[in-house]
Amino acid sequence: MDANVPTLQEEFAGVGMGDVGKVFAQDGGDEFLTYATGRRGVVSAWAIVQTKSRHDLLTRLYHIVRGALDYTYVSGEDRITIDFKLKAPQGTPGAKFCFAVADRKVLRLLRDSRWDLTTFTTTAETTPTVDSSLIVMSENGEVTKAMLQPETGLNKAIGKGADLTWFESLVITDGPAKQPSESKPSLPDDEFHLILTLGLPPKSRVGETTPWISLACNIVDVLYSRQKLLPDVQIPKLVRLSRLAASPNSLALLTWIPLTSLGP
Repeated sequence: MDANVPTLQEEFAGVGMGDVGKVFAQDGGDEFLTYATGRRGVVSAWAIVQTKSRHDLLTRLYHIVRGALDYTYVSGEDRITIDFKLKAPQGTPGAKFCFAVADRKVLRLLRDSRWDLTTFTTTAETTPTVDSSLIVMSENGEVTKAMLQPETGLNKAIGKGADLTWFESLVITDGPAKQPSESKPSLPDDEFHLILTLGLPPKSRVGETTPWISLACNIVDVLYSRQKLLPDVQIPKLVRLSRLAASPNSLALLTWIPLTSLGP
């Protein structure tokens, strides 16, 4: 991950864990993290690097055996996750939504771990301009169109034949990962995140993940400043869906109400 530090320092005014010259701090035996702030459109960002357990042989054996039995299994190790907490969009006020693109191999893990994606998005098995190894999840077609416009750079990065060696998923969401409790069913109104997850390359190839970090930062700029990112009619629909989710009796209903039925 050290190879990505110059990119983070170029994109953010401050990167590190407080100690002078210290960028990453160890959190437990096999996890390292750093904090970044000081960028337009971003409140803060956390970068977390998870590595394989080198000492727990039983855990390593479990992951190997399960991976051999279930090709869709992903252990959660050897992974880079960068979570950008975003400021409210200024170019298109109210343009907050749920959208994700993920490698098919991690789709089950992603959907099982994120209530917002399961609740607010529908899955497109194929998207014409997107590589067939990936799945797109979106609140509606206008959101997908906005995210795949040339200005974001995403369509080129995930297009047919693109180098997706280290890419796992990119999630944009204004919802929570965990389902709100029935006693407090409201959704946060000030949350908006972009979460980029990549496989962790060997040290000699870590620099190959740098373009993905630059891409995420570019998407952040578009989300924050792009005018007319979504058609005006879409903003009330997104707000209505969030309000419906906040209703005490609606959380269960959202699991089966077709999103297309929420008209203007």
